[in-house]
Amino acid sequence: MIAKHKSLFELTAADLQTGVPVCLPIGMPLRDAAKKLSEARVHGAPVVDEGGRCVGVLSVSDVARWAINISGPTVSHVQSCGYQETHRGLGGKVTVHCKLDEGKCPVQSTKRLPDGQHVLECREPHSVLLEWQLVDTESLPTEDVRHYMTAEPVLVDAHVSITALSRLMINSAVQRVIVIDSEHRPVGIVTVTDLVAALAGADEGSTTGHESFSAIDPNSQTWSES
Repeated sequence: MIAKHKSLFELTAADLQTGVPVCLPIGMPLRDAAKKLSEARVHGAPVVDEGGRCVGVLSVSDVARWAINISGPTVSHVQSCGYQETHRGLGGKVTVHCKLDEGKCPVQSTKRLPDGQHVLECREPHSVLLEWQLVDTESLPTEDVRHYMTAEPVLVDAHVSITALSRLMINSAVQRVIVIDSEHRPVGIVTVTDLVAALAGADEGSTTGHESFSAIDPNSQTWSES
């Protein structure tokens, strides 16, 4: 929630954050964690230990890496979208068709079949690109989330400025940071979308601030203002 009485460069993580819709226990099976993300309709969520402290993040990108065999156990491809339909053509060639209306997905392409019929083909059938996509969760591993999450998440306290957040996301190449309390428990999430929304709503008269930040815990990558 953005504080309306503040100028753009006065905003902090506390002003920009949204609540944490779901936290994933570190011992939760990946299959169950993927279902939680789908039910909450979010791209990612904090992974917490037995004490509720944030120790990682699981995102749709982590699930996608497993699905396309970039990392994790050696497995076959899985269906990564509930709107896909597999067809086997002449010569045994397999193609994946999209059941969505034309223009509803950025990886659709129109293909003309030998009989003259036109169908929508999926160019990236094993990728998770959009939040509404649903991986075939029953085919996901049952091993703990700890083996698939992104460890050493980027954590910030609530007082970190919007300038520091922006620098941190760029330098760490992440799209979200987890806001934590003094006990390292997740209390909010700030995403790139939150930063863009703040910029779009900024007053034209906002002035530039010069914040600095330093690591209070380099091992956990937790940042606060100095």
